[in-house]
Amino acid sequence: YPGTTAAALDDVSIEIPTGSTLGLVGPTGAGKSTLIRLMLRQWMPQSGSLLWGGVPLADVALETLRAGMAWVPQEPILFSASVAENIALAKPGATRDEIVAAARHAAVDDDIRRLPQGYDTLVGERGITLSGGQRQRIAIARALLTDAPVLLLDDALSAVDTATQHRILGHLRAQRNPTMPLRFVGASSLR
Repeated sequence: YPGTTAAALDDVSIEIPTGSTLGLVGPTGAGKSTLIRLMLRQWMPQSGSLLWGGVPLADVALETLRAGMAWVPQEPILFSASVAENIALAKPGATRDEIVAAARHAAVDDDIRRLPQGYDTLVGERGITLSGGQRQRIAIARALLTDAPVLLLDDALSAVDTATQHRILGHLRAQRNPTMPLRFVGASSLR
């Protein structure tokens, strides 16, 4: 990172085979979010390589890369719009049935239906009218709506209770079927 001499990541090598799930666990500052930012090509490694389906990530068109990945950040971004509009941002023209299905898979449909206008309830800037867990699950629904081959969850269940986490993860295990592996190979370091 700027202003430091220590590498954020050093001597890291990860391969994620098609159809698999990888969970990275570690203390704050261990580099979990850094790996995700590298995968999204928000940052570029100073050394080493990132491959997606055997192709260097730097050679993949950014539009293609972003269409192939759905990302739920630690702090989900919601806009001053309805719940349905916030979910549908991932897929313009999505039908209400698609939006509801994504919300069910993210274990937030029941919460949404209890809101004053259900899916048409305005959530306010940054989702101010919702709990942290509801914001996270709406962001997960948005990601699921894309049906992208790669799903990146960056501490996206931190505000969700354990039973709900199990429901969401159970759905993800049953439904995710990536068509292309994402590999993080070689010694990568960021300073």
